Amino acid sequence: MLVKSLGGSRAYGLDTPESDMDYRGVFINTEPSKILGLDRMDHVQKQETDDVVYYEFRKFFELLRNGNTGALELLFTEKACLLETSVEFNEVQENKLKFVDTDKMFKCLLGYMQGERRLANGERTGQLGGKRKAQLEKYGFSPKNFTQLYRLAYCGMALFKDGYFPVNMKEYNTAIHEFLMSVKTQPEKHGRVELNEKADMLELELKKAYDNRKFSYSFDHDLANDILRRSYLTYLIYE
Repeated sequence: MLVKSLGGSRAYGLDTPESDMDYRGVFINTEPSKILGLDRMDHVQKQETDDVVYYEFRKFFELLRNGNTGALELLFTEKACLLETSVEFNEVQENKLKFVDTDKMFKCLLGYMQGERRLANGERTGQLGGKRKAQLEKYGFSPKNFTQLYRLAYCGMALFKDGYFPVNMKEYNTAIHEFLMSVKTQPEKHGRVELNEKADMLELELKKAYDNRKFSYSFDHDLANDILRRSYLTYLIYE
């Protein structure tokens, strides 16, 4: 393992006593057949007692290159959430802004937010778990999906305005954290119309922040390839 981290609500600072344990990580294939051959394995995903998603090193860089928000969260995860780390991943984090593609990230954020909104409004109930379905029936919306939608909007705006992608919302902004926790844990205080209006407003604010961004980044393919070359070379040299 190059890195293993807490993920999900515990990484976001939005956990409750009922929150599951989520783990995210990056590993490296060490067998030549899995590096160059047909046995290549690019991710591991399990959801038994815990929610576990680990990406192979090259897959992780591919996700970053395409603006994937899950990979960005792992890239910017605070050290307090890192359970295991390595020299290779430390180098990646030290150069994290060189692995951000502003344009692709913006498109991914919008797409993910719109998907979360459909889930929040019950338009994609097949992808909702039992608890979220129950909340949808009780409140007319899924609080957790609205919370995710809002969180991503704030993360994107922070990157465009401040050059930083915040993962832990509690440490990033107290007022935003309190609002997100209110939506997630006290849905009875909110209404579907209000939450959708908030989603409309945040989407407009995200687009405005992108159009007027102070920071703009491009994925550094050369550095990514250099890190990968150095990382895999050891395992491809035969005695």
